[in-house]
Amino acid sequence: MYSLKKAMGIMYNWAFIMILCLIPLLDGCSAWRTSCLVVSDAESGRVVARLPVNPREPIIIEFVNSIYLAPVWETLVYEPQEGLYIVMVESPSEDVFRYYGLEPDSTGKVMLHRKVGKVRLRSIDYSSHRIKAGNSTLKLKEVVQGGESLLLDVKDCSE
Repeated sequence: MYSLKKAMGIMYNWAFIMILCLIPLLDGCSAWRTSCLVVSDAESGRVVARLPVNPREPIIIEFVNSIYLAPVWETLVYEPQEGLYIVMVESPSEDVFRYYGLEPDSTGKVMLHRKVGKVRLRSIDYSSHRIKAGNSTLKLKEVVQGGESLLLDVKDCSE
């Protein structure tokens, strides 16, 4: 008969083996990682903001188009192991859609699923630019000067 100490040792060994077997199934424990939308200066790489994001939840870039002076909402989603996709563009201006080469529906939206990878933003005036991710809203005028180029990418929050 096993002693209690020996039985506990066997149990711990089995638990350790089970955890090792589950790690590859959990994609290297990525289920426990938190992803962030990282906003950085495109030239220097300096991180100006991090917004926590969940896979497949909307990330909305809101701005006023500088040519047509019309509001635009670009909706992105993060797909793990794949990156950022643009899934919807909204605007009351048909000219904005013509500029993008898109055909809006009757509600002023275009649904799509296009991989965009890293997103580069550049504006002379960021006063109308906002990024919404989860419960967070980032006003770009608070973190960057007009004319500077920004890069949006999703990374592990600990990086």
